[in-house]
Amino acid sequence: MSWQTIPIDRKVAMTTLVTTSAALILTAGSLIGYELLTFKRSIHEKIDLLGRIVASNSTAALAFRSEDEAEELLGSLRTEADITGAALYDAEGELFVTYPPHRARHTLPIRAGAGSRFTEGKLELFVPAVEAGVPQGTLYLEYDLASLLDRARLYAAIVAIVAALSLVVAWFVASRLQRSIAGPILSLVRTAQTISHGRDYSVRAQKWSDDDIGLLTDAFNHMLDRTQAMQAHLQASEAKYLDLFENAPDMYLTVEAESGRILDSNRTLAAMLGMPKEEIPGSLFRDLFDDASQEEAEHALRTLRAEGSVKDVELVLRTREGRDLESTMNMSAVRDDHGRIIHGRVVLRDNRERKRAERELRHYANVLARSNQDLDDFAYAASHDLRAPLRAIDSLALWIEEDLGPNLTEEGRRHLQRMRQRVDRMDRLLDDLLQYSRVGRTSGEREKVDVHRLTREIIDMLAPAPPFRVTISTPLPTLITYRAALRQVILNLVSNAIKHHDRPDGHIAISARDCGQFVEFEVADDGPGIPAEHHERVFKMFQTLKPRDHKEASGIGLALVKKAVEVRGGRVTLRSSPGGGATFAFTWPKVEPEEAVA
Repeated sequence: MSWQTIPIDRKVAMTTLVTTSAALILTAGSLIGYELLTFKRSIHEKIDLLGRIVASNSTAALAFRSEDEAEELLGSLRTEADITGAALYDAEGELFVTYPPHRARHTLPIRAGAGSRFTEGKLELFVPAVEAGVPQGTLYLEYDLASLLDRARLYAAIVAIVAALSLVVAWFVASRLQRSIAGPILSLVRTAQTISHGRDYSVRAQKWSDDDIGLLTDAFNHMLDRTQAMQAHLQASEAKYLDLFENAPDMYLTVEAESGRILDSNRTLAAMLGMPKEEIPGSLFRDLFDDASQEEAEHALRTLRAEGSVKDVELVLRTREGRDLESTMNMSAVRDDHGRIIHGRVVLRDNRERKRAERELRHYANVLARSNQDLDDFAYAASHDLRAPLRAIDSLALWIEEDLGPNLTEEGRRHLQRMRQRVDRMDRLLDDLLQYSRVGRTSGEREKVDVHRLTREIIDMLAPAPPFRVTISTPLPTLITYRAALRQVILNLVSNAIKHHDRPDGHIAISARDCGQFVEFEVADDGPGIPAEHHERVFKMFQTLKPRDHKEASGIGLALVKKAVEVRGGRVTLRSSPGGGATFAFTWPKVEPEEAVA
């Protein structure tokens, strides 16, 4: 068992024991070492003192080479049981006498040495014998260190007993301490295991204390609070999205890319096919469709494996009752970690409503085409058939005026002139009606239109009499649009401003500003202005603010402007007050779509 796999309570106990043991060993070793060193030093001092005394007393025997006296002197050492040998050497260093007397000489140093040494369980000491400063010889003492070894063994035994008792006490204390240290941690472990196995995030760890482990427990429980809230949110989201998946209006399924077997589907597909949802997984994708669409389904799977997606494939589903359902299929790839396509997510959309809408659209398109044709026929009649009697009436009035000549009374002449004015007004009304009916229908070619140049041409054509002025106050842009439609709008606004101005020295300013995809044009005059209550009325057909006998107008010009602008997604606004002039603003696309009409 490795250290990493040992439970934390055992780690705490073992750490305590190891620490205690190490401390005991170091302490005991230090004490024993110190005691042995002290004891050894005391032995050395004792033997050294004894040696100096014996050496001092042996100088006479050495000087007179009295062996008996020397042996008697060395014999006094028998009171020291630990001295196992001794010898006297003469001044030349030759062995003189030994102790014990019959000890083999080869077991003693052959010649005298100096100093002391510890070797092979004994202490050897050489002490010089000096008389009046003259060396007489050397004393050799041999001390047995068995007592030192016995003392060391005794100390070791005592240390072992104390260590064993200390370890027992340490184990008892560690067992108690590990409950307070490892207990909370083990509680966290058990709580984590419970949550991991049961996926129950409502479980909370017990808090044992307010120390660091208590803070860890609080943090752990707070994390569980957040995890539980997130799990509840995820479960709610999963339930919501599962409900969306199962009950979506489209049919969803997952298909194995290689085999073409269905892995999963939603209830919508099962309901459309008229079969239980459980029967769909495991079946072949191609079997969902009629005979004519099965090959298309196989081709779609091959395309998915090759390209990763399939777009807008028309297929016919075959229900269990044998009914055919037209559908549009889209498919996207699901890849593994190596980028290989393993599944396909399929979306089948019921086309019945779209097909019905397409049929209705074709029907209404035909109705609109017939209506447009009728409108064209009316426009033709208005342009030709209705104008013929008007021209006849105008000619007849002119003939009457010419034939009667001076016999025509002044009142009769006024009636004829009024009749010809009404004919002329009717002719202009027919022209305006024809233009209004064609707004948004007449096809044309888009082109690059220099609006500055176009506006200058309109001003030159209208040619207001001086001192009346029409100016362009800002640079006008170049647009991609239909020239005729834009020309009609600017012409109507400028001509209206000139026509309804109340002073001969009036001024009209034309400007433009960028509005993103549109340009806003303004036609501002300093005329009499328009009351606020008439701002909406002026854009309606056949509406004029003054009697037509006073100011000739068809009442269609601004209605035509509004229609031409709004069919292009723009807007027309009016800012005016009595006596403050009028500003007509309209927006026009910078680039008009090709399918737009002029």
